[in-house]
Amino acid sequence: MLETIKIIILSAVHGLTAVLPVSSLAHFSLLKEVFGFTEENFNTPFYYSLFSLGTALALYLYFFRMHSNIVGNMFKSKTKIENEKQQAYKTAGKNIVLSLIPLAVLIIPISKSSFFGSLSTYFLSEGSLIFVGIASIFCAILMFISFWYMNQKRKKKNLLSSKDAITFGIYQLPAYIFPGFSHVGIGASRTAVSDIGVKNILKETYLYLAPSYLLVNLFRAVYYGVSAEGINLTGAIVGFIVSLVLSLVVLTTVNYFTKKTYTVFCVYTLIFGVAVTVTAVIQMFV
Repeated sequence: MLETIKIIILSAVHGLTAVLPVSSLAHFSLLKEVFGFTEENFNTPFYYSLFSLGTALALYLYFFRMHSNIVGNMFKSKTKIENEKQQAYKTAGKNIVLSLIPLAVLIIPISKSSFFGSLSTYFLSEGSLIFVGIASIFCAILMFISFWYMNQKRKKKNLLSSKDAITFGIYQLPAYIFPGFSHVGIGASRTAVSDIGVKNILKETYLYLAPSYLLVNLFRAVYYGVSAEGINLTGAIVGFIVSLVLSLVVLTTVNYFTKKTYTVFCVYTLIFGVAVTVTAVIQMFV
């Protein structure tokens, strides 16, 4: 019973952090150590992937109308496009497909027999705290740079270009392998330097993140769950639902995203990274 409660708490923390510019896997790894879960008694890759799948579904549910319009217009011929709005959805659909190209690289990382696969499995299973801290600091630096860029007086646009979409996908690769790199944080950093208006930064980030987040975590949940033993089925099912619901709750608040809140997330990610790094160093020498 206590184990189930701990797993549900982990899912709640994931649901609250996964759609914010902070690393959900970093918080997950840290709390997992506090709860005393180890590689031997806790299938971290499965639980984290399952809870991430809940968040991915939350993204699709919350932005259902937008995704429906994109799917409905991306396959239309130019002659059937009636207005600029439909053209924008068609362009977004094409660019989302382009952003998925880097996912092909993840076929190698997910494989157990590869070097990158070993890294992915290690950090999902062990979650080296010192790396979590360093990665969080690096992510915070990227966010601060993008914040500076965002404050420059440039003409704002509403959509990512094809080049922006591909590089967005490339930026996501380290977030799928290493804890500490926030999917939303590093994605927002890339979106912000594309001259997207501050009010659209997170919305565009979610739009391009959702497909890869869904596909990768669905693959991982099946990959790590099929042959795994000792999975707490109750905790997994309830945790999935909790992560989905809390992600939806948080998504309702991001409409108020401003430069001020972006600054708060930048500072928080930096402080979190420094605190975790110092804690990990102390543990190494004590």
